[in-house]
Amino acid sequence: MIKKVNIGLLLLFLVLASHVSAESNWDQTGVPANKEWNVQFNTMISSGSVNNETVYVTNEDGKKLSSIQLETKFDKVIVSNNKAYELGKTYQLHITKGVQSIWGKFISKEVVMEFVVQENAPTSGASGSSSKDNQDEELSEIINKYEVKFTNLEDKTEDQFNQLVEQAKDDIASGATFDELESKYLQEFEELEVITDETFNYIYTNLVNELKDNGYSSSYAERFKNEYEESKQDIKNDYI
Repeated sequence: MIKKVNIGLLLLFLVLASHVSAESNWDQTGVPANKEWNVQFNTMISSGSVNNETVYVTNEDGKKLSSIQLETKFDKVIVSNNKAYELGKTYQLHITKGVQSIWGKFISKEVVMEFVVQENAPTSGASGSSSKDNQDEELSEIINKYEVKFTNLEDKTEDQFNQLVEQAKDDIASGATFDELESKYLQEFEELEVITDETFNYIYTNLVNELKDNGYSSSYAERFKNEYEESKQDIKNDYI
């Protein structure tokens, strides 16, 4: 009986990702003045959570640089400077706990990385063809569009779950028994899980098809699928 009731707990965390952290192989000394930092996360990152309050660079006086540009690409945040860093100066890159995964999980630990610009660092622009940049931009647009769809699914599912919880609280306050609650809400929890699965799969299939139609590998979509399934399995292992 406890197993059945705990199915409801699955819905509360159904589309939330697990532990979120930032990882990168950073050069901390002797970096070029035009250094572009690629901060790798262990999950897909919500572009809306990446801004100059959550990711920023400070100088030796602790002042934020206003020339920093941020770009989110799937599970990576690219940090670049419109101006060259000053030669021989020390800076700090900050990744705060305000950064979120597409499932709403905040980064588990703030990251502060200090780096020193080399004395004779070259300041030439980064290499790369314009066609590759255009392809990256098109791919980002596709992924970001579906990121919004998955986030909306998460919000809708959580709202529906919370409504069921509030209804159950009202029933408890009115004197409903455990058996009555189980009979009334178990099926609704299970139906909500099924609907969420079906909706996720519909969005995921459309993403895969759009990637293929534009000449991109479906592997870019697999991250969404894997994270969704892993999150569900983790909750089942923990609560069911």
